[in-house]
Parts: sequence; C-alpha cells; structure tokens
Amino acid sequence: MFTVIESVLIRALPYSNPDLLVYIGPSGREGFSNTSWLNFRDIRDQAKSLQAVECYSTDIGVVETKSGSESVGSPGATPGMFALLGARPLVGRTFNKEEGQSGGPQSVLLSEGLWRENFQVDS
Repeated sequence: MFTVIESVLIRALPYSNPDLLVYIGPSGREGFSNTSWLNFRDIRDQAKSLQAVECYSTDIGVVETKSGSESVGSPGATPGMFALLGARPLVGRTFNKEEGQSGGPQSVLLSEGLWRENFQVDS
C-alpha cells in the first residue's frame, strides 16, 4: 500500500514543474478520457490563464523491423507537448510546428526501448 501512495501522492511527477500541470477533459467521467480536437483547439485558442495548452492521444501502431512487424504503443502529441513536460530526446529533435499541422509532414519519435531493441541503436 505504501508503494502506491508513495508513487501516486508523495513522489513528484517526472516532469518540469509538475505542480503547474493540469488535466482538462470531458466532465462527468471518472479518470482520464479523450476530448475532441475541436475542443482542444478552442481551449488552446481561448485560454487566457494558461501558459500553454497541448494534447496527446493514445493509439497502437505497427513498426516494421529487420525481424518482422511489431505492435507498439504510438501516442500522438502536439508539437509543444515535449517542451511543456520538459522532455528532450536522447538523440535528434522533437516535432516542429509544421508537423503539427493538418496535412503537414509526418515524423516519428522512437522510445529508447524500441530504438535499442529493434534498431540496434542506429541513429
């Protein structure tokens, strides 16, 4: 029981300024839930008391590796999500504004585990 309490209530989240982060989502539901892109856009464009508004979604994707196909978690994130969380990639860069636009160029960030296990840390 202590481990749960310590990891959820006592230990700080592994992000920059976790005390400044807020979750915004649909009301009337317990836990985290999705909101629409249009709601996100309205909140982002109209929020006056928030420094930044970013979003992410969860999904499953398929990665083709040298040894075959593998299902992986493939969350989508707005370009500013990484800066908001204070997260930086070990190698390369995060997404740019153009990649966050509808119809913009597509790019991907690999988790360190996927990079090491399936791409032999090739950069």
